[in-house]
Amino acid sequence: MKHQDALDQLAREASRARRRLGVERGVRLALPAAALIAAWAVLALAGLADRLAPIAQSLAAMVIVIAVVWLAGIARRRWRMPTEAEARARLAHDCALDVAAFETLRDRPSRYDPFALALWQREQDQARVQVEKARAGPTRPRLDELDPYKLRYALGTLLIATFVMAGDQASDRLARAFLPDPGPLLGDRPMQIEAWATPADYTHAAPISLSDRLGERIETPPSVAVTVRVTGPVGAPRLVFHGQGVRRGARFAQAADGAWEARLALPGPGRLSIERFRTRASWRIAPAPDHAPTAAFSAPLAQLSDEQVSFSWNAADDFGVTRLMLRVRPRNPPPGLFRAAPVDTP
Repeated sequence: MKHQDALDQLAREASRARRRLGVERGVRLALPAAALIAAWAVLALAGLADRLAPIAQSLAAMVIVIAVVWLAGIARRRWRMPTEAEARARLAHDCALDVAAFETLRDRPSRYDPFALALWQREQDQARVQVEKARAGPTRPRLDELDPYKLRYALGTLLIATFVMAGDQASDRLARAFLPDPGPLLGDRPMQIEAWATPADYTHAAPISLSDRLGERIETPPSVAVTVRVTGPVGAPRLVFHGQGVRRGARFAQAADGAWEARLALPGPGRLSIERFRTRASWRIAPAPDHAPTAAFSAPLAQLSDEQVSFSWNAADDFGVTRLMLRVRPRNPPPGLFRAAPVDTP
């Protein structure tokens, strides 16, 4: 290996060792904050945080956020980038080599007599051989020194298990746990919800109650409009619908009885939620598809007297037929009727 190639190899591996040493320090310093976040997330995903009173839940979220920021600030103040000397010492340790060999490449001969030059050249050759073997080792944070009982693995397992158990409610529970809700501090009381979905008139279907089915999947006829009434908030919430490439919203208005009320026509399947600083309740709306109607003649045409024609027909639809139109056009019109418009009649 040439002298410059050896210097380049040493610089690359020392830089890699320096980065990994910095990552190790960062991971060790971040462990307390990460453990606090994971522990609180486990409680939230398990639904235990939701059992607190609204104001207690808001205060707990504020305390957790402040504690995490405080621990992160301490970690940031204590973290420092490893020096070049530390990186070379780490590289020498990873390769089981003498760190002095890396410094030899930068040395110059002390004298320029034949004996001194020969000795210097020998040391250079040995250093280049060692540099060829220099490879930065993997990242080793040594977390067992901080967590000798390996509680981090148990905490990680609980975090994954509770996340799976929470299902579709995982994101909402985490949001409530880590985003302090100012509502209770402003005077909001626990929200009482009354909601129902009204299908279109042509479906002849009855309204569907949503009040006792929070968080569930609601199957409805096509073309529904949802009405939601809530009590408890001192300010107006929002009713928000997220569908496939569609987002609609409506702000609640105060009714005569003091309740907040909103109505929203849903364009298709999606997630309907009540938002007041954060998501308070939600439903997954799944309207049934509205299939196209069918119509056909049920018997051949019968020509009657007085230039009258009799025919019979049938029509079908999954929600009912309200009207059927007959269109008549000549098949081989004479010149006078070549461009005549078709005749439509009920």
